[in-house]
Amino acid sequence: MSVPVTVLSGFLGSGKTTFLNRLMGSPSMRSALVLVNEVGEVPVDHLLVRQVDERMVVLPSGCVCCALREDLVTTLDDPALTRGRSHVVIETSGLADPTPLVATLVKHPALRERFHLGGFVVTVDATRAARVCADYPEAAKQLALADLAVITKCDLASPEAISEAEALVRSAAPESELRYATADQTTADWIRPLERSRHTQSPPEGAHVHTHGVRTFSVESAAPVVYPRLALWLSMMSQLNGDSLLRFKGLVRVTDHDAPVVVQAVQHVVFPSYTLERWPDGVAATRLTGIVHGMSQRLFADTLCTLREIIGGADDA
Repeated sequence: MSVPVTVLSGFLGSGKTTFLNRLMGSPSMRSALVLVNEVGEVPVDHLLVRQVDERMVVLPSGCVCCALREDLVTTLDDPALTRGRSHVVIETSGLADPTPLVATLVKHPALRERFHLGGFVVTVDATRAARVCADYPEAAKQLALADLAVITKCDLASPEAISEAEALVRSAAPESELRYATADQTTADWIRPLERSRHTQSPPEGAHVHTHGVRTFSVESAAPVVYPRLALWLSMMSQLNGDSLLRFKGLVRVTDHDAPVVVQAVQHVVFPSYTLERWPDGVAATRLTGIVHGMSQRLFADTLCTLREIIGGADDA
């Protein structure tokens, strides 16, 4: 009996990690295998999932649509990881073109015997859906493949924005199911009906091109951070350069207490920080990643320099 594979996609900052947190906390997902793909030298996305355990595997750094399909095949072909699994969830990076991934799952002879594409779930940010799809071809491609589109941040968006996001989904993926999520309302039950994707045949791949001018950076340090300094920097960064800030997130080791602080920002929005009960991997160190678009080389260098001064660590650009 083949195992269903749910592909979880969505553009940067659209709420994939929140959705994954809900899935991992569900009893129905206790025997699932979760594969997380990230862009950046220092992976942090998987650390923000509250149930980090043996179910989760971080694919090597890079883009699953460009460099990781061989690693994906190797991972899924490993009996030690896949034996006894009832479900596989693959979280793509926010910049991934998902078409090659779907083609791999549908075409690869070794995978076709043991796995099938159960569904393609795409998170859509209600506060900026139309703008994101217009500006970034990756977001539009993700949405076009959706079996289930989850419109997120409905508690933050206006009714007009939600209606606009719904119209966008209906236009881009008219056959998809549609759900509306708030910060407290997302459920694993939403993926249960997705037993088999409508993409039973491989979609045409063609040449996929990432948005030009996208840069990533990573900073890490074991030194405790004076959190108000970092909070002020992030606030100023979001206010002055929010149009360029596609995503900023990570864990911070602060001077006030031992528990890790989670920070996240998307463009002009800095989300409230919160504290985890423990360091997910047992390593008490600040690890931050950011993705920017259209930022000049000088501003990019100055941004990293200032952040490194605050964090006290080395950066990776």
